[in-house]
Amino acid sequence: MIFLYFPAIPTACVQRPNTTLPNQGAIPDLTWLHVTHVCRRWRSISLGCPIIWTSISFKPPCSTPRFLERARQAPLDIDVDWKRDGSRHYIDDVVALALEHLSHTRLVRLSNPPAGFVERMVAAFGQQGADLLEHLHLSNVEEQKITLGASISTIELPDRLFARPTSRLRRLIMNGRFRITWRSQLFASHLTHLCLAISDSASVPTMDELLSCLRACPLEVLLLHGCLPRHATQTPVVPLPDGHPFVDIPTLRVIRLSDLAVNVANLLRRLHIPADCRVELGNQHEPHSASAATTEALATEVDHVLSRSSYASQDLSLQVMQYRPYNCTWTLSKLKTESSGSSGDASGYLIGPRSFTLTLESQMRPTTFEEHIRNTNTFSGALIRISPLYHLGSVRILSIQALNPLLITRESWVVLLRELRRLEIIQVSGHCSYTFGLAFALLAPDQQIAPYLRQIDIRHAHFGYPLGPSGLSIQLENAFHMRNEVGALRPNVEFWNCRISPAQLFQVETALGGRVLVTGDPETWGVGDNANDADLEG
Repeated sequence: MIFLYFPAIPTACVQRPNTTLPNQGAIPDLTWLHVTHVCRRWRSISLGCPIIWTSISFKPPCSTPRFLERARQAPLDIDVDWKRDGSRHYIDDVVALALEHLSHTRLVRLSNPPAGFVERMVAAFGQQGADLLEHLHLSNVEEQKITLGASISTIELPDRLFARPTSRLRRLIMNGRFRITWRSQLFASHLTHLCLAISDSASVPTMDELLSCLRACPLEVLLLHGCLPRHATQTPVVPLPDGHPFVDIPTLRVIRLSDLAVNVANLLRRLHIPADCRVELGNQHEPHSASAATTEALATEVDHVLSRSSYASQDLSLQVMQYRPYNCTWTLSKLKTESSGSSGDASGYLIGPRSFTLTLESQMRPTTFEEHIRNTNTFSGALIRISPLYHLGSVRILSIQALNPLLITRESWVVLLRELRRLEIIQVSGHCSYTFGLAFALLAPDQQIAPYLRQIDIRHAHFGYPLGPSGLSIQLENAFHMRNEVGALRPNVEFWNCRISPAQLFQVETALGGRVLVTGDPETWGVGDNANDADLEG
């Protein structure tokens, strides 16, 4: 039957694991199949198939009773977003009508309910059992951000939200302003997906409450944002005593934790994570807290994740990306030898899905010069501290992008390059290109440095910067000359979106002993853009 192939909510979207936080990666709306005329036989067949009508429509409201009637006792999907589906009270009554059918509802997804509807929603939940409910998604973001009207208050959910235990509930997603205790019947022992981004501080669990829940549930996806047990921000995360029990979650496929760095580390170190689990850690740093506590928390996280044996024996790709001055992301991926589920790299390598992503972000945007310096020192110190923990001896591809010239110094590059014994491909973008040139030239006479290096990509760099003998062009010339003298492997070299004069390019190619591929229009991220920088073109 054709209707079964064109549901309002595609089966693939409903069944696939929700591996994003509730406010990210939303599935785009798909249109309904609009039928204007049907024959009697078609009408008879469609009315005789309740499953066609189970994705309840609230637009227009007059269609909702028809859907409920025609679905009969088939499991329902109640999915409504007041921002998406109408003005604030346009659909309240028909949504309340749909909620009277919780006894045969499989999915409830309620987003941005108006303040006047919340009491009706909680009452409807409490008066019925939800014996078939498998997926509960409640979202209550700041109302002033999405529509006109007064700010909505926090929704308080009772511990006994439904009349009977929800024995089939597998996926619980809550996003926004909710108040809930960890004694709630929702935190039952059968959850496979737990995704919480709750802004109410009173809902933050104790460590014992959270670990008790994690220990009991066969979780496959765990996403916690801003609601981790609290740890003193000025106090470093000290090692756990020998023999301290870990919480084992053998079914876990995806874990994403986002909070202050010390809170993330304090929870993560208590969990035993499967070797093939994808790990994403979002660490926030308070501007006035101790940088050392944040840095050591990051080191605890990296050491805990990478202690899994599968990383030490793998060929790896490491990316260190600074997309904004107030954040930095480390991404570790395993390199694949086959193309199944992998993305191809221009070098011919196949990069597998991200295995481990760690982000450090300043909780407040720096506004003064002193705050910028303090931020820079925090990020630079974190890079020096944790980058050597990334099994650099197994890294084949390294990509580093920096918007801040002080993120990675020459000395930091020297430490990294000495450890990257199997490095084959290096990609540097932006301000880190200049310190890379200095370190690369310094280490060029050493035959033990990057003996397998076969590809160098430099992007968004000005080859006349800095002025004088430290300029990037001169440093690369010196490095290529010295590597040729010691018989090092000659790499392929590409410059992307760089500013380089014909004379500089000729000198680099002469030192290299081969051609350099130059691609794209110059975009050097501010270097050389001012009139005072005209000398850089020399």
